[in-house]
Amino acid sequence: SQVQDAPAGFTYSLKQTVTATQASPTATGHYYGLCQQIEGYNFADLAYGTAQAASAVLSFWVKSSVTGTFSASFILTGGTPGEKTYPFTYTIAASNTWTQVIINIPGNTSTAPTSVTNGAAARVEFYTLLSAGYATGTAGTWNTNASANQYASTQGVNLFATSGATWQITGVQFEKGSTATAFDYRPYSAELQLCQRYFIKSFEPGTAPANGAAAGINGTFTAYNATNSYGIVLTYPVQMRSIPTVSFYGVNGSTGVWDVYKGAGWGASTSTTVNSPSSTCLSVFIGSTGMTAWASYLLAGNYTANAEL
Repeated sequence: SQVQDAPAGFTYSLKQTVTATQASPTATGHYYGLCQQIEGYNFADLAYGTAQAASAVLSFWVKSSVTGTFSASFILTGGTPGEKTYPFTYTIAASNTWTQVIINIPGNTSTAPTSVTNGAAARVEFYTLLSAGYATGTAGTWNTNASANQYASTQGVNLFATSGATWQITGVQFEKGSTATAFDYRPYSAELQLCQRYFIKSFEPGTAPANGAAAGINGTFTAYNATNSYGIVLTYPVQMRSIPTVSFYGVNGSTGVWDVYKGAGWGASTSTTVNSPSSTCLSVFIGSTGMTAWASYLLAGNYTANAEL
């Protein structure tokens, strides 16, 4: 959950709370954590796979109700014979106290990521439960093959051993260089646009996507026969990372489709579909019944467009 609890200079943190315990992870079957992927366009300047591969610094603020040494890993996607991992640990010495952690990651001169464009180049994983079978790597060095389960050097703290245990993180920053700098605060409008490269919703900020959750988009469309319409085009606020997966939400009791007003009240359309998917705009066709060719009708609905890595 997002909570309003953070160290000075921040407002929110991401909080994990254990509601179902798992005291003894099996040898290979159990792991749980937080993963953040890094797009290739945002990683290419590190020049991995060349003699000029640059160092990087990962910094973050973390706190937990359980103390001890936690496991985590920086992972380079792809490569031969498999993903390359850089396991690391961090220690929380005092419970429920914010601690800043700074991890230096040397450049990998031998392996380039699978993608240096809009695919996933790397990722960071913070574990709060990890089986011994995944903890076969060496901390503080590049391990050769993630298929050998070298994701961590130690199982670390098992947060799931304690019902109600919590773990929180905020202020995560990954940057080129060997010294962690002050957190890069961006204007809200700029940060929103960067986020919309990966996920767009027609709902207001703070409103979770759901059927009947908001008034949504209101507009008109033109039918070309009794059951089908010409498409309406909605332009995304930014060009998305890739062609997104689009989901539709009704506003007047319908589920997964937009609503149509045909003079006798609102009713669910028979279908709401995407025509010619694009990373820049959304073209929507409305299917209904009892329409008149070349007549215009009101519509209402919401959507999400997901192009996450």
